[in-house]
Amino acid sequence: MKIALISPAHRSGGSIYSQNLSKELNATIISAELPLRRIRSEVCENRFDVVDIQLEYRTFGSHIRTLVYLPILAFLLWDVTLTYVTVHGILTLQSLRGQRLRWPKLIAFVLSVKLAALFSAQMLVHTESMRRELIRYGVKNVTVIAHGSGPLCYRPQDGSRNSVLFFGFIRPSKGIETLILAFEQVVRVHPKAILIIAGDVSDSDEVPYSHRLSDLVRRLGLEANVSFRTGFVPEVDKQSLAAESAILALPYTDSYLEVSGVVHDFSGCGVSILCSQTPRFSELTDGFDCLKVRVTPSELRDSICRLLEDVELRGKLASNLFALAQSESWPAVARTRLDLYAATIPAHRSAKRAPDQ
Repeated sequence: MKIALISPAHRSGGSIYSQNLSKELNATIISAELPLRRIRSEVCENRFDVVDIQLEYRTFGSHIRTLVYLPILAFLLWDVTLTYVTVHGILTLQSLRGQRLRWPKLIAFVLSVKLAALFSAQMLVHTESMRRELIRYGVKNVTVIAHGSGPLCYRPQDGSRNSVLFFGFIRPSKGIETLILAFEQVVRVHPKAILIIAGDVSDSDEVPYSHRLSDLVRRLGLEANVSFRTGFVPEVDKQSLAAESAILALPYTDSYLEVSGVVHDFSGCGVSILCSQTPRFSELTDGFDCLKVRVTPSELRDSICRLLEDVELRGKLASNLFALAQSESWPAVARTRLDLYAATIPAHRSAKRAPDQ
């Protein structure tokens, strides 16, 4: 079975996802930045049995371009291959709260996805809540397949760990400023505690925000307790950071209906997760495989201190999260996808032959 993933070439959650998945599927990645007819030509020339379009908010460049190109590409591929669309994020009125023209943006998203679904075998999502939302929008051919987790490199929690880790793209919606304000209060109780902020900006417009975080650390006098690891972090360094950290703190403030790739990257490493109540963490259970809090300095402070002081609780959360990672590992998710593709290909080929019979 020859498989192609159409994915953004720029560094993003979708491109990282595609790189991990392609290794397990032995799939070819085709850049979404190519002209649409060039993408179709590559699919035809290489005779791919399955093409899986990775849809995030800027797969094809800008938001508008993505919403326009998605149904057009699905239509162009309709008669040449079996097409799937993996939807990594779903717009809702809640997620667009506070933005201008939120109704037109939502309508454009729904129309784009519904049109693409007409020319696709299935729309694939990562959680049941995402499936329910697409069905509510009128999309019927929706299947849930977990995101994919790994690597599985579990290391038990112990009392020597005193680091809190933030990992991911540096942007205002991640709640990092509030985390730093909370950490100032944590240090009063745990003077040796360390906060590591690892990641990079994904857009040049977010560089001033990164500078603002550094200024905040200096203003609060936290230079000895807060450090920044900016830029691309190799996999070996990610595992090292996880092994040294008591807590992975993800105090996101957005309301997008999606999942966190960072959670799946670290879920197999033995780290305990402290996260917000945003929809992207809906697959996690508060008190079982994570702690969920409102994003305020006081609630973050209390939960960080609680986890730093309770090794047994950290161990329970990390162990339960690891069990989830095992069931949703990249090899397991790839097998589920291959089974789905294989079950659909015969019907697709029969439908293509029907007009000639």
